[in-house]
Amino acid sequence: MKRRLALLAIATISQLASAQSKDERAIRAQDEAWMNAINARELDKIVAVHKSDAIYMMSHQPLIRGAVAIRNGWSEALKLPNYKVHWTPTRIDVASPRVATEYGTYTESYNGPDGKVVTDGGNYVTIWHKVNGKWLVALDAPNTTTPLPAAPEMPATMANVQITPNATVNWVPLDVPGFDPGTQLAVINGDPTKAGEYTLRLKYPAG
Repeated sequence: MKRRLALLAIATISQLASAQSKDERAIRAQDEAWMNAINARELDKIVAVHKSDAIYMMSHQPLIRGAVAIRNGWSEALKLPNYKVHWTPTRIDVASPRVATEYGTYTESYNGPDGKVVTDGGNYVTIWHKVNGKWLVALDAPNTTTPLPAAPEMPATMANVQITPNATVNWVPLDVPGFDPGTQLAVINGDPTKAGEYTLRLKYPAG
């Protein structure tokens, strides 16, 4: 009796492993079809791999939800010159007959406005749901590992910017021929009596 139960347990485990292997192969086939559709710019086939309420969680971008938003997003991406993408699953875990998780690495590239090739790469997680016997993307979350562009350097002319509060400006009367009475002058920076750069402000009377 014990031997029969052991054999039944082994058979059950074997069947589960076989089913999991079959689902994993099906997901890998969907991965390949999805990737080929992107690189062939076949928008309808790209969208068809997703559930109607699928979600994209992109790095540095708002959440993308639903077939319409996903179609619009891929439509814009496919406009990029020579856009190519490739990903490699590291692991596919079929957690149940209807849910599976995949993670791996990806690379993508396209030609920028100056003609130079722009590349990106990173890791991704994809959650698959089986719907009517077909595995579809429920959530896709690529996470770039490419560093963000460095902030532009401050121009040399901005490096010495000096901010002077109005309360600290020292106004003095400007009694010089050609200027109306009541005109005032303030030295903001430097010394007008010496060689070098300086900054002055003038305040004219009303009118």
